[in-house]
Amino acid sequence: MRQICSLLTLILGTTLPVLVPAVAVAQEQWLSPTLGQIQLRSDFRETYYPHERVKQQGTELKISEERVGLSFPVWQNASDELSFSGSVRYQDLDTGDNPAILPGAQVPLPGDLWEIKFGPTYRHKFENGWIAGLNVSVGSSSNRPFHSMDEVTARATAFLRVPQGERNAWLFTLNYTNYSEFFGGFPVPGIDFLYSPNDSFTLVFGFPFTSR
Repeated sequence: MRQICSLLTLILGTTLPVLVPAVAVAQEQWLSPTLGQIQLRSDFRETYYPHERVKQQGTELKISEERVGLSFPVWQNASDELSFSGSVRYQDLDTGDNPAILPGAQVPLPGDLWEIKFGPTYRHKFENGWIAGLNVSVGSSSNRPFHSMDEVTARATAFLRVPQGERNAWLFTLNYTNYSEFFGGFPVPGIDFLYSPNDSFTLVFGFPFTSR
């Protein structure tokens, strides 16, 4: 069952390469040098993927997807802030009368998949301008979310933002997750450099992620 759930998590993570609010909002907070300005945010997206041939299986797959996200501040001021964010993503997988088979597991691809994530983010700004915080996210990625502990996903990231000059910064992270294909169950350190020459451009590069 755990192998099947890992495959389903991989499918959910690769069919739409965008960050969901539970992660995206948290990362935006890590990058920002300003506290106390979090606003209520919500979004809804609907995506359709037309028929595509399934390699070496003689069938076709089409996907329709709906996603809703919400984030809001719990309390905040100039030196401390606590927020909460979450998202729900649903995928309808249609392979017609000839179901596709999950590679490795040799079981039929389920007709629908769910990805649910939610959790808080806390940040504190010290007098020297350094910002430390913690983001925790709990959820489930499966065709039967929260059916058992095998379907439960957990992620925690501690981070420290150290200013470098007027606009740039170093970002140090320590990330734990129970569903990574390579580092599940082990904390993974990260270091990134944030380059922001103006308000309209921000580049983050390093390990474990790069974004712009």
